[in-house]
Amino acid sequence: RHFESFNAASEEDKAWLANPSNQPDLTYHELSGKSWIAKTVNLYPFGSPVPADVNQHAIGDCCMCAVFASFAYIYPEWIKTIIEKNGNNYTVHMFDPKGNPVDVVVDNKIMCNSGGGVDQLTGKNGVVNWATIMEKALMKWETRFKCNRIGGIGTEHAAPPFTGNGNSYSFSPDKLYNSEFDLVVDYALSHGMISVGGFNVGGLICGELETITGHAFTVMYPDEGADYKFVMRNPWGNGGNIDGKLKIPAKREILKTIDFRLVFPGAQMAEYKKENLGGYTVPKFIPMDIDIHPSEEMLRMYGLESYEPHYAVPEEALEVE
Repeated sequence: RHFESFNAASEEDKAWLANPSNQPDLTYHELSGKSWIAKTVNLYPFGSPVPADVNQHAIGDCCMCAVFASFAYIYPEWIKTIIEKNGNNYTVHMFDPKGNPVDVVVDNKIMCNSGGGVDQLTGKNGVVNWATIMEKALMKWETRFKCNRIGGIGTEHAAPPFTGNGNSYSFSPDKLYNSEFDLVVDYALSHGMISVGGFNVGGLICGELETITGHAFTVMYPDEGADYKFVMRNPWGNGGNIDGKLKIPAKREILKTIDFRLVFPGAQMAEYKKENLGGYTVPKFIPMDIDIHPSEEMLRMYGLESYEPHYAVPEEALEVE
């Protein structure tokens, strides 16, 4: 219902969105001290979209980042169909607030800080990729339709401009029995739902990483043979080859803190749904500092002094095959 109060795209809207020289309004998005600087774009560093391509740095759009990682986890080939490259411009096939197709064209100028560093999300090693382009496209879309600002945008508001489907449902903390978590996660993922969760208690250890409150995580199946229930990936993607994966144990004190927001996909996405979806295997890469530690902006935003793995990353995990 959120989008029902907003208008369909007018011809003027379509023309503005299709002009790559029209940049997202940083004032509207309350992102002061930033500028647009041309950067090299590598759309698919790992060959196809993967969750590791989505790493949040300085914008408070964790729900959107978690949505993008869910897209990459379940619908990697679909992502390739909605982005068209033309030189330094990128057409992203989206939907207006009424669910009508609309194209948003952005260039390779990326939002940067005063030092020229990229403040948008990036892939590993700070690579500007498909997710960076989609983030900018959503910022431009919101500049025109003003349904939300990018900072703080909810899961159920970040997905529909790309999927065309605004339906979703949610589960609040302490509403599911332990056994029901398996059912909900399996139902959502097997039906291709964009699956995002959060915690209302921070500092709980789940595998190598801790829970954080007021933050969004991508819900994924566990690795085969795992002794935990499922994975929730932090879009900071930190910890090197841990890539932000929290391993959720079968402990009531942790499970009762979890909430879910599950968003229905668009009908056009069904044919691209990944078959035999299993656990998420982090692709091999050589981590840089940006891939190991969260940004200072993220730590400040969440009132954390640090956010480091509880166990050292195994040496073999850092080796590239």
